[in-house]
Amino acid sequence: MNKEEEVCTEEAVADEGSSVPPEKGLAPPQPATKSQLKEAEEKIDERMSAFERSTIRLTRIGLFVGILTMIIFLGQFFEMYEAGTQTIR
Repeated sequence: MNKEEEVCTEEAVADEGSSVPPEKGLAPPQPATKSQLKEAEEKIDERMSAFERSTIRLTRIGLFVGILTMIIFLGQFFEMYEAGTQTIR
């Protein structure tokens, strides 16, 4: 069996949905260090497009409006509840 047949066999195994044997000569992935994670976190704004930044901004505004609406709704509910107990007496 030559090398081309091995590649074809591995591709056929991948197409069938079963696991493909690991590539030879590749080192297992290493976990990221703290400095790498910090660097990636700092550079995320540079990688984001203007659309993504505006989406985040609109999400924050939506959450603020939702929380404000909930506070108003609960205030109205409490007022109705208190008025209902006063009419029972």
